[in-house]
Amino acid sequence: MSFASTPARPHLENQAAQSSGSRFSWLWLAIVPLAALFRFLYLSRKSIYLDEALSVAYAHLSWHDFIQVLRTGEANMAFYYLLLREMVLIGDSEFWVRLPSVIAGVATVPVVYVLGSKLYDRRTGLLCSLLLSVNACHVVFSQEARGYALALLLITLSSWLFISGMESPSWKIWSAYAVVGALAVNSHFYAGLVLVAQWLSLLVLPRRMVPLKHFVGALLILAVLISPAVLFVLWHSQGRINWVPPISWLELYHTAIFLTSEGGKLAGNLLLVLFLIALAVAAKASLRAQSPLQRWKELFPWFWLLTPMLITALGSIWVPMFFHRFLIVCLPAFVLLVARGLITLRPATAWIAAFIALSIVTVFSSYSRTRENWRDATHFVLSEAQPGDAILFYRGYSDAPFYYYESRSPAKNRPERVPNDNAIALSSKKRLWAILYPVGPPDVVAKESDLTQRYPVLEQTTFHGVRIVLFNVNSSW
Repeated sequence: MSFASTPARPHLENQAAQSSGSRFSWLWLAIVPLAALFRFLYLSRKSIYLDEALSVAYAHLSWHDFIQVLRTGEANMAFYYLLLREMVLIGDSEFWVRLPSVIAGVATVPVVYVLGSKLYDRRTGLLCSLLLSVNACHVVFSQEARGYALALLLITLSSWLFISGMESPSWKIWSAYAVVGALAVNSHFYAGLVLVAQWLSLLVLPRRMVPLKHFVGALLILAVLISPAVLFVLWHSQGRINWVPPISWLELYHTAIFLTSEGGKLAGNLLLVLFLIALAVAAKASLRAQSPLQRWKELFPWFWLLTPMLITALGSIWVPMFFHRFLIVCLPAFVLLVARGLITLRPATAWIAAFIALSIVTVFSSYSRTRENWRDATHFVLSEAQPGDAILFYRGYSDAPFYYYESRSPAKNRPERVPNDNAIALSSKKRLWAILYPVGPPDVVAKESDLTQRYPVLEQTTFHGVRIVLFNVNSSW
């Protein structure tokens, strides 16, 4: 069943809005190139950080080792890793390994336009695409060699297919929805929470308006396609997110500022205030919807925004899982709702101009932020290394970004990796480079203190997120 029998008045209002929005269609000449500009700009400026280096390392594995990693350790983002494997066959420079995320990020802009047009009207859809194109959070994760940008593209596309399948049911649309939804889950597991939000939104519709046969059929296809991911979560995910802190009011703030501007400085906080005002106006507009169809469309982004947050907040009672970076899956809904509020505010032009200006400020601010400066840290070690040096990584897996840059360095002296700092391992060495990552946690501080008590310190320095200490481990040297 479709929505063809909805009341005439909302339909006429929607037609008028579409006609008004058509006058703004020429903005596509600027919006998509603008999105591309912000995502290509300074793409190689930041150092590869640990998670990106692991992405590249997985992409370089043999098929046997790659499948083993997916089966036992890193099934999350599996679809992204598959795409990256093809990319590194051509090159694995910082620019090249980040390129798939850039492409996905830019492609999300037109998809959010058609989604916003379907939920509201064409004018609002254009504003959605404009807000996403200059959203610092989306720009940052469109410049990382991780699966977040790809997941956002697939989540947004699945939402468009879901709404299209409700309006004009067909097996073609619902089958496409199942496939895209499965790919989204295999790009990031938290995308599954968005699928749950889509299904829960149907609770506000009369049962007669739900194409039950097509919907159930799509769920069966989807269940088969995501079954490996579900089994991994049930049996192999223990400890994968044990570093997530317990939920707190501070983390709620971090999530809000993260979705707004990916940072909490002055411009980001000002932007957050404006975003909250727009959300409040969007909530008021949602309550005015009269027809079942329009009410569902108004509430759909709210289900999308709030369901993943509520599920992870409740789940955190047992296992901490509410973490702002994972909740990036809510970002398109956040943008949709803010655009809905901005269209309603008066004078809309002034509000939109303020939003865009502050958003661009936060985008340029994000270019200067670095997660971990492994590029300079690796260059420093290799430029100072001497024959007979050893190197110790406190966290074993943190050698991935070091190796990424070491493999590109012409340096002749390369410290030999040692698995630990015991006397036997270091008996033939002169100096020990200790790479202490991350900086600050008590166990890392304790490790540095223990080494300092045993060996004289020759040199120490800290790059962003990475601390390096050089010890003399051979007193006769």
